[in-house]
Amino acid sequence: MARPPNAPSSFGRRKVGSDTLLGFPELPLPIIRRFSLTLLSVLATLWAVVLVVTGLAVAVHGVPRWIDASSGVGTVGWRALGAAMFCGGQFVFMFMVADRLFPRATRRPVTWVCEIGIVFIGMLALAIALVASAVQGSL
Repeated sequence: MARPPNAPSSFGRRKVGSDTLLGFPELPLPIIRRFSLTLLSVLATLWAVVLVVTGLAVAVHGVPRWIDASSGVGTVGWRALGAAMFCGGQFVFMFMVADRLFPRATRRPVTWVCEIGIVFIGMLALAIALVASAVQGSL
């Protein structure tokens, strides 16, 4: 292919990865970023929902007796683990979804206080579950 007289010196050269990817035209970056942000938000929301619903079920209703009897954790330990799972789901949603969908809100101190508070409550519930498990196991 002959180069036209007013074409730049890079005319006709193929840049690797700039115009095609495996034979498909390259998508604009905002479309790819929007798709990955949407996929991340959907998956993180599902993960948070599973943690919250399971945590609430364990905290409110406990676990079946055969699991309780075979694990040796005890009722208090299971309920504390449920609370920790609930807090974990809240944190996953706040950190993975809300911070990305509303990036300007993360600059406010209230957001940090909420996130740190949820982590603190979750860790406290996990510590209670571990202590209850150790006490139940020693009996």
